[in-house]
Amino acid sequence: MRERARSIGGTLRAAPRHGEPGFAVTAQLPVEEPECQQSP
Repeated sequence: MRERARSIGGTLRAAPRHGEPGFAVTAQLPVEEPECQQSP
């Protein structure tokens, strides 16, 4: 997952949760602004 996020310019972080079972996963992915469409 980390490599996929990096391939599009993002980041991914995964770490054990403190005091709880499981992992915390945080991803930051770039999002393009949608083009504005003007009505005719």
